[in-house]
Amino acid sequence: MIGHNVTVYEAQEEVGGQFRSAAYPIGKGELTTLISVFKKNLEDLHVKVHLNTLVTKEMIEQENPDAIILATGARPLVPAIKGIDKENVVNAEDVLLGKIATKVEHIVVCGGGEVGCETATFIAQTHRHVTVLEMKPAVLTDMDPINMSCLLPIMNESGVTARANCTVTEILDDGVAFINEQGEKEVISADLVVLAFGYKAYNPLEKIANELCEDVQVVGGAIKAGNALPAVKEGYEAALNIK
Repeated sequence: MIGHNVTVYEAQEEVGGQFRSAAYPIGKGELTTLISVFKKNLEDLHVKVHLNTLVTKEMIEQENPDAIILATGARPLVPAIKGIDKENVVNAEDVLLGKIATKVEHIVVCGGGEVGCETATFIAQTHRHVTVLEMKPAVLTDMDPINMSCLLPIMNESGVTARANCTVTEILDDGVAFINEQGEKEVISADLVVLAFGYKAYNPLEKIANELCEDVQVVGGAIKAGNALPAVKEGYEAALNIK
């Protein structure tokens, strides 16, 4: 919009980042419209978009850009828990995107923040037995009060069991071991374990970019995992700050 010649490189098969998975939980379908608006803007402004493309040092050298905005986002946090690499363990984002079949009876979601509880409710709509394990004293502590007051009743109506003050210690072939509310060891059955421990910043290109370009800016989840709307604002401001 301000006259720059822009090229977007996206590692996934579609643009939209975490907005894509965030659009699936109940009450968030309007995010799909937002993604459509982004796509339409890219088309109208003739922005070149390369999908399924990982940026490398060689690519940056070949393109020789005047400015680089790094918006590589955040990735799911995977703590060092025994058994976390088992085949029955998946991440919440893949579940929401439909990449993982959830046609099993007992599902445990590890992490009771916004993503974990929304994913649990999403799964429970198909009548699975879903349990959320959260290590903090309460679930949804990262969600604003208004949205939380809307989601909690839906969770309850969907039959989701939420347990706080529970620390996961090991993932088994057929369950999850954890320290429960009373400080005792407990095992709960699980055919599928969904990880929702949160996100961490993902920024593998900053050092390389700074070596090859004088104007490099990092925005959004690449700095710190957080809410998507401030990340959009940071991207807008970065565009205005291009030298």
